[in-house]
Amino acid sequence: MATKALLILTFGPVQAFIEEARRAGDLYAGSQILVELANAAGSVFKNRATLIYPDASTRDTPNRLVAQAEDYDQAEVIVQAAEDALHDRWQMLAGDVFPELQKLGVDKDQWKQQLENYWEVYWAAAPIPAKSADPKKTPYQFAYDQASALLEAAKRSRRFAPAEEVGPKDSLSGQRAALRPKELWEREQRGTGKVRAQLGKRQGKMRAYYGSVLLRPTERLDALGAVKRLGEWRTHRFQSTSDVAAADFRKLALEKTSSALRDYRDALIDAKVVNKPEHDEDWHTDYDGDLLYLETLTPRHLKDDYGAEVGESQCATLRKKLADVYDTLREKLRADHKTAHHRPCKYYAIIALDGDSMGKLVGQHSHSADKHRAFSATLSQFASEAQGKIADIWGDVIYNGGDDVLVFAPLSRALACAQRLAAFFNATVKDGSLSGGIAIVHHTYPLGAALRAARQAEKTAKRQVKGKAAVCVSALKRSGEPILARSAWEALGDNMNALVTLFQEDQLSSKFAYDLAREVDVVTTLEPAARQAMLTLWVKRHTSPSHQAETSSVPGLLGQWSVTLDTLLKDDYPQPGLREVARWALLARFIAQGGGGE
Repeated sequence: MATKALLILTFGPVQAFIEEARRAGDLYAGSQILVELANAAGSVFKNRATLIYPDASTRDTPNRLVAQAEDYDQAEVIVQAAEDALHDRWQMLAGDVFPELQKLGVDKDQWKQQLENYWEVYWAAAPIPAKSADPKKTPYQFAYDQASALLEAAKRSRRFAPAEEVGPKDSLSGQRAALRPKELWEREQRGTGKVRAQLGKRQGKMRAYYGSVLLRPTERLDALGAVKRLGEWRTHRFQSTSDVAAADFRKLALEKTSSALRDYRDALIDAKVVNKPEHDEDWHTDYDGDLLYLETLTPRHLKDDYGAEVGESQCATLRKKLADVYDTLREKLRADHKTAHHRPCKYYAIIALDGDSMGKLVGQHSHSADKHRAFSATLSQFASEAQGKIADIWGDVIYNGGDDVLVFAPLSRALACAQRLAAFFNATVKDGSLSGGIAIVHHTYPLGAALRAARQAEKTAKRQVKGKAAVCVSALKRSGEPILARSAWEALGDNMNALVTLFQEDQLSSKFAYDLAREVDVVTTLEPAARQAMLTLWVKRHTSPSHQAETSSVPGLLGQWSVTLDTLLKDDYPQPGLREVARWALLARFIAQGGGGE
């Protein structure tokens, strides 16, 4: 009777591939390419073995696959077939792009060199014994642990990085050489020729062919970037970072001053900045949110970003039309006694959520293949339902592999979006929790750097908050010091929402946050009762007599929060809770002002 086998396959580099992005569409395409490659390998496991993880209905297949084979002697053959399927799918995606590029003179040798050795595939297989060598583990669990250990050893094996290419670098990674004709490549190897000027002409042909929407004058693509930017996802209209940042404003303007907003959109069409939509009901969303900012409306920006030849006088007309939207909205809000901002926010958030101690959690559900599959189905349920849980917040899921989630959200709703997803994961996955990193950045901030900031914030949350189930927010302001604030989800509760509302309604002076941050070191080591007295004094100092009732609970709220954080934060300072609360107060003020008034 054949011995069954436990197979694990993973591939990379994942984070580096996703982070090589200059716009939201690159990020989305990169994520979808990873899903395509994982699905290709997973299809082999489904046909020639039993796929255990992920569940077949998972929304975005992760880059780690687990399967059970009926015959250990066939394990290598099956895994090799899965690896071949992954590479074949990658070559197919690239092959869909290259014929058009070849017409434009792209060097085929350079194209192949950049593509063929990029993905690294690691795998391990372990026999499932009739009886476990460890009496505390079932045979399946023993094999899973053994295969996992072998996989980690394989991933630590030395891989030689490809030799660095000479010549101007591509725009997305900044590491590989941009595509060029073969004769230019040969001149580079000899160190002769006006490389940069000729490369500019080469990329100019690409822009003329694909249009400035896909390739801007300042951008150069390598082979990987070309597959992302020019592949099958190029027709997919994914929200840009500016769309996300301006989402609140666009919705409010549509509700309050749709006629002025339509006049502005029609002016964009007249100036040939945007095309008239096929369906008129889409008029308010058929152009990028970037065009809702006055600073975009210059001849240079409109030419570089939209390929539109617009003179200064016509730009002035566009700016006047957009300013009319701002002014009309401000008057409408004033008449309704609303305090919402009448200009689009310049900041948005990237949310990175990751499961806590997932290796341990998987171990608890790996006593048998059936239990492991059931756990995979639970993660799939979370992935499939997550977008619906945040649809009303306008959060947009870019990737969701079950315990690894990446989301765009407007500044005003980012924390609520992350909290809701973390709570939903906790309710769906028994004993499971998510920790999150939130990077708040300007809508023109480099996307790859923003994503790295979110990932770093997520790591900070896991490292510096005891017990995991934590969040760290990193607000990278364009002026002033960045704000970094940490908390456990449970301790955070509704505290931030309460603070933001108090600042928005001017019930608590915005100076409160600054005074608290400036003076907190004086009282941070005092006893809780003394700290509470100081908080009460600060709140009263920054509250007008007419709003004393609204702010009466604030000292107790902040005091209890600080005491809780004293026990949760891993910090070099004694009693760091009140100092952390001061950072959250600064962040609440920043959010309430829609980006600090910048």
